[in-house]
Amino acid sequence: MPRLFKNRFAILSVSDHERPWWHFFALAFSISWVLWMPGFVIDHGIFGTSKIFLNISEFGKWIGGLGPSLAAVILVARDRGWSGVRRLLGRVFRVRIGLWYLPTFLIVPVVVVVAHLLNPFFLTRQESPG
Repeated sequence: MPRLFKNRFAILSVSDHERPWWHFFALAFSISWVLWMPGFVIDHGIFGTSKIFLNISEFGKWIGGLGPSLAAVILVARDRGWSGVRRLLGRVFRVRIGLWYLPTFLIVPVVVVVAHLLNPFFLTRQESPG
């Protein structure tokens, strides 16, 4: 049975089972590509390379990567209202670190240190002919 939420977007709300999944993907791709397009246009020389265009391009590239996150927040706000957004962000930022995180966080630094320690053994110096 569809459950309508009492908010200003209630006319758009549908049940969890009837919600089309492609809305999220279409919105995420749209947000990302709209923000990435100025950078593409500037990088390919269609507009000049003035400093303001380059700043807009860099900002769009950074924010465009957040397209899926922004799409999720927009769709949750549409369907569940601001209380749903608060719940979503609360779940996103809830940190529960267990013991299994320790190897996950330490594996890359350990590999980098070991690689640097082993590097002198594998370097070969070539004498320049002369």
